[in-house]
Amino acid sequence: MSDSACAGHWLDGELPKNVRIGTGTVIQGAQSFKRFHSHAEIGLEIGPDCTLDNVHFAAGPAGRIVIGRCCYLCAAILLAEAELRFGDYVMVGWNTVIADTDFHPLDPALRVADAVACSPRGKGRARPPVERQPVTIGDYVWVDADGDGIQDNGEIGLGGVQVILYQTNSGLGTLTALATNTTSASGAYLFTNQLPNSFVVGFGAVSGYTRTSPYQGTNSALDSNAQVGSGLSEVCTLTSGQTNLTVDAGYYQPANLSGTVVLDLNANGVPDAGETTGLSGVLISLKTNGVTLLTTTTDSSGNYSFANLPPGSFNWSRRVRISTLAMRPARASNSVESR
Repeated sequence: MSDSACAGHWLDGELPKNVRIGTGTVIQGAQSFKRFHSHAEIGLEIGPDCTLDNVHFAAGPAGRIVIGRCCYLCAAILLAEAELRFGDYVMVGWNTVIADTDFHPLDPALRVADAVACSPRGKGRARPPVERQPVTIGDYVWVDADGDGIQDNGEIGLGGVQVILYQTNSGLGTLTALATNTTSASGAYLFTNQLPNSFVVGFGAVSGYTRTSPYQGTNSALDSNAQVGSGLSEVCTLTSGQTNLTVDAGYYQPANLSGTVVLDLNANGVPDAGETTGLSGVLISLKTNGVTLLTTTTDSSGNYSFANLPPGSFNWSRRVRISTLAMRPARASNSVESR
């Protein structure tokens, strides 16, 4: 079927970066190529003498589709930005859509000038400007006090956070920074007057804070879009004149929990004067809802700590070796510190 490598699957998984279809091939069904992204080199090259029946090909930026001579198209959809080329004696049947996907002027005279500039005869001529309404993207960074990833009543905005707007580079897997902003005292940010594009928003690191878990709950206007590690949002595609004010990020302040395990000499469960002997090597388990999250052991003075904990409710248990206690019970004193 192909004289170039066809890496990936032909349905909803990974799609090939470039493909050639050999002579006389018949391709049927919209699922044959549900999506096809090409950064040229080779692009999608079909034919000659091929049949395309109810096939959808969509080639993204720098996309290229070449149909060879004596091919037949029926109920096909062909979309490409960089190039659509057809050979001799190509028959186009009913319900077929063929379109390039970059922007062109609406004015007929300008469309002719644009077509000439894009053709081999253009010889470097500049394309006429295309009127497009700017897009807007925002809008909020907040302190997620309870760490649930949802904007709750009473939770305040976080000012001074650096926010970067990136343009995605389809086919390359890279990002290009377009603009930088800083959240206001109320946590608001806004990028305006941007050309329609596919964007990613990056939320910077904040000293003393950790990003909350993204995409919690069912309301996309109240969740966090920033990934915990990278701070990047998902891809947001905006067409002419669109506004998206749901790209938010939540941060919380990690907490510390610490304590000391000591000998309770009189076994009364009360810290009495003189009971200061710490027990080393005691296993401490930190749990939530009965599930162990972290473990540690006490140091030589009986102290232990758990750092950088998310907001939440925890309980802990301890395991003490009898030989260490010399048959006397131990008492643990604990404190929780939230920065």
